Amino acid sequence: MTVTVVRIVEAYTKPTRFRKARVNYKNEFSIYILPGADDDFSRSTGEDYEEFVWRRGILIAERLDAEQAKQKVDEIRSKFGRSGFNVNEAEFVND
Repeated sequence: MTVTVVRIVEAYTKPTRFRKARVNYKNEFSIYILPGADDDFSRSTGEDYEEFVWRRGILIAERLDAEQAKQKVDEIRSKFGRSGFNVNEAEFVND
């Protein structure tokens, strides 16, 4: 079995009911786990990769700095690897 750990660079703040999304000047990351491998994304219904992650992924952490994000990804890779999973890693910016 394969899982993919996705690290998202939060370039924009999340919109709220009273505020629109704006540029995020902090160096923040979110971490998601997705079942399957990267090639599974191309076989999706043609939706945007970002939407696919938010819809199908499991949010692990958000608003982490670069060092915390790296540690969290390494921890997840280690745990799934010990359990016999193949672990892929992906990174993108929420634009």
